Amino acid sequence: MVRPPSIDSNGMKKGAWSQDEDEKLKTYIEKYGHWNWRLLPRYAGLKRCGKSCRLRWVNYLKPGLKRGNFSEEEQQLVVELHAELGNKWSAIAVKLPGRTDNEIKNFWHTHIEKRRNPNRASTNPNNANTISIIEKTDSSEITSLSTNSSQHDLESLLSSILEADAALTDRFGSSYGSFWNEPSNASNSEICMSNVNY
Repeated sequence: MVRPPSIDSNGMKKGAWSQDEDEKLKTYIEKYGHWNWRLLPRYAGLKRCGKSCRLRWVNYLKPGLKRGNFSEEEQQLVVELHAELGNKWSAIAVKLPGRTDNEIKNFWHTHIEKRRNPNRASTNPNNANTISIIEKTDSSEITSLSTNSSQHDLESLLSSILEADAALTDRFGSSYGSFWNEPSNASNSEICMSNVNY
């Protein structure tokens, strides 16, 4: 079910586009082109912002857009181009005529990425409440703590944080603002410069 459109405080319409609005935008752009997205809605007779009109045109109304499922060839090309270009969706869209960067990005995140990395925290309900805390100590340990951890685990983590804080206070002296206390009056550059050996 689609949320009904609403009007914001500036009189701009938000929400789902109507068939009438689509026709107005399409007719105007086919006749005059899209010369300035910010001013276009006023001249086209739309109560929408320029960004909304641009996104509607680029992602839905522009002639030549492909709709529907990706073919096997397109899926393979997206995987190959993503390996080469990374998350540069616009550059990938150039190689796939008729597909928008937004559609490719959504396809990647909803179909391909889940198949390639099934152990992601968001897809695994057991890891949904995991908090990762990175603690830089002498051993540079990374501690991962589940919110369902025992009291002992929490006390152990707090103890290691306090030890690291004490080590920093010992190393930087009184110029270091303790994690638990008020920050010091010394600037970060003074703290860093006091430890430089010339």
